[in-house]
Amino acid sequence: MQHDGYTLSEYNTDNKDDNKLDKSNNSSALRAAKKCSEFALAKFPSLLEFLGYTFCFSTCLVGPSFEFSHYLSACDGSLHYITIAEKDGTKAKRLRGKSIPSNLLPTLLPLLKCIGLIFFASIFDRYCNYRRLVTPWFFELTAKQRFFYNWITNFIQRLKVYFTWSFAEGANNLWYAGFDGYDRETGQAKGFTTACGAEIWNVETCESIRQGTKAWNKKTSQWLLRYVYIRNKSRLGIVYAVSAIWHGFYPGYYMLASMVWLISQCERLGRAKISPYFSEKKWSLYSIACMLSIHSVGGCYATTAFFLRSWENVMDNWRAHHFCGHIVCVVFYLAVSQLPTPQLKQKHLGTTLIHEKKRDTNVPALQSETSSQGTHDLDMLKLERKHS
Repeated sequence: MQHDGYTLSEYNTDNKDDNKLDKSNNSSALRAAKKCSEFALAKFPSLLEFLGYTFCFSTCLVGPSFEFSHYLSACDGSLHYITIAEKDGTKAKRLRGKSIPSNLLPTLLPLLKCIGLIFFASIFDRYCNYRRLVTPWFFELTAKQRFFYNWITNFIQRLKVYFTWSFAEGANNLWYAGFDGYDRETGQAKGFTTACGAEIWNVETCESIRQGTKAWNKKTSQWLLRYVYIRNKSRLGIVYAVSAIWHGFYPGYYMLASMVWLISQCERLGRAKISPYFSEKKWSLYSIACMLSIHSVGGCYATTAFFLRSWENVMDNWRAHHFCGHIVCVVFYLAVSQLPTPQLKQKHLGTTLIHEKKRDTNVPALQSETSSQGTHDLDMLKLERKHS
């Protein structure tokens, strides 16, 4: 996968000519080339550079935490310094920003997080270990008890994964590989988020699969977005298939991928036909209902397949829940698909066109100063909704 990431970065370099892409009528390749142009490589790296990236500590531990171009800039110092040619023909290095920020806190905070995560995981894992999800003791519990135990066990297992990502994040920040660089206008340091593997709070309070996957395993999600999702006309099925292959060949990975795809289809349908009628605020009643639903079907039921791995274990666990996750998704999709799709509401305030009822708060509301520009924005919004 690291090799694939490098190859596709080089592919971006070879396709910088937008005219050639337009003539070939390959809109997906054009969109991908523009999206990934900042990560493209100007030349092939040496064997030592490539192997250094492939066997970098964080890469071996949790997969590539950053693009190959970022790795090179951290190694050769160009992340902090820029080479400028002087009038006398000599070259001098100058700092890109005002000053190199301290990496003390960005390194210590992930370490403290690791200590807390492994402490709680080690205490509760003896009581909530995923191996107990397929034991006779588990099958003898009532339906409510099995559901609750499944929920808690999956949460404890996620703590272990958070530990690994936090450990890799601190290791990268130690040598500035997790540094975001400097603002081009102000010269201020942007921060240390490049090597962040997961946003724990956002994962545990997500309202949708879309939000959850963006906050969970962020680096892999970004890789899949840049090199699979955009290049394959936003086909989620291909994305989840590649993700499953990336993790390995245990049947549980593919069972989870198929379940997540099914949940995603229901989510897209619900966002189009139900969400426009409700408030888009984070902790509204609708938001809480979505949160509980996605964690019940996704975080509690579906993700068990990731930890159990084998076909027999996953089927035994899902059978103990009477395949409720699959049934809920199928019934939801069949029922909601019969509902009419609400029209996109528009309000004309003078010459300003404001589009309302956008469920995804990550995309700001579109505004325009003229009615003609407003029509263009509306078309762009529909395109965004199509790919969301």
